[in-house]
Amino acid sequence: MWRPHARARGEGTAFGGVVMPSLSGNTAIDVAIGLAFVYLLFSVLCSAVQEAIAGVLDMRAATLEAGLRNMLEDDGAKDTAGAPISVRPIEAETAPPAAGVTPVQPRPVDPSNPSGQKISLVDEILGHGLVRTTYTSSKLLFRRKRRGPSYIPSRSFALALLDVVIPSNANDPIEKVREAIEQTTLIPKGTKSTLLALATGAVKDRDEYRVEVEHWFDTTMSRVSGWYKRKTQIIICVLSFVVAVGLNVNTVSIADRLINDAGVRAALVQSATSTAAKPGETVSKVTGQIQSLGLPIGWNKKPGDAAYVSFSKHWGRALGGWLITFLALSLGAPFWFDALGKIAGLRATGPPAKPAAAPSGTS
Repeated sequence: MWRPHARARGEGTAFGGVVMPSLSGNTAIDVAIGLAFVYLLFSVLCSAVQEAIAGVLDMRAATLEAGLRNMLEDDGAKDTAGAPISVRPIEAETAPPAAGVTPVQPRPVDPSNPSGQKISLVDEILGHGLVRTTYTSSKLLFRRKRRGPSYIPSRSFALALLDVVIPSNANDPIEKVREAIEQTTLIPKGTKSTLLALATGAVKDRDEYRVEVEHWFDTTMSRVSGWYKRKTQIIICVLSFVVAVGLNVNTVSIADRLINDAGVRAALVQSATSTAAKPGETVSKVTGQIQSLGLPIGWNKKPGDAAYVSFSKHWGRALGGWLITFLALSLGAPFWFDALGKIAGLRATGPPAKPAAAPSGTS
């Protein structure tokens, strides 16, 4: 509410219907702490829902499998995964098998399968004994029929890949490993080019080559982690919008209450600083305090209630407050936990001390 005499009383200036506090005290910092705490609590709520959705949809395993297929099913053609040109031809593909090297062919599926499709290299890896034990069946409606691993150790992947593509002794020289890769028809051209490139370094035998494959896998999985983070960020943004509007978490209204109600502000700051000082304490233990503190959160139909919004008169305030809340919650719980700790530390430090006046008679 507009308070025209706020400046005369030394409380600050009014902007957008909210009286801004004077920066000479700790009111502004306390309001920032209170808002950061509210953002943290609702960000934790969004993160919990996002994790539940990811678990039901088996998103981690699906993203991992997509990353493996992108890694091992590269046909080497132009524009595959955005590649500007195709891979160089591998002449050894048309050459006769080297002495002592038996080319590994794709294994057909069960003859009873009417599709007639052959088993891909990714399925060979996922079905290997080092990986297959991490699978579980799923009976939920929204889950895939099989729940795959959300993480595969790089060593297990490298051992499984070499066992499928180059089944031989552990101390094979690198020349024999290269020949086996060149002769196999199980690997697509693009992936074969990558595996041959890994063998051109300072690698002497199969064991050192396995280490190179592990590094390749770790590099690829770091990109896959980026894919998963982008997916979860989209879900967090959707949930942030739902929370901001669906629960009527209006930043402008909350800030207005914190500025003008010292009791609510002090209680909220106390809870916030306690949470920042004890990071091991579960944040969910204090989420129930929000409503008890009298913050204007939620939908109330009575005009006298704190969260009441009359769109005919305050639609700009409502939309602006929701937009700020949406943007804040989309930053995520880790961001607001760190921000809360820093702001709480700033409040504990207090304003800098004023320099003492120089004694009279000195220059």
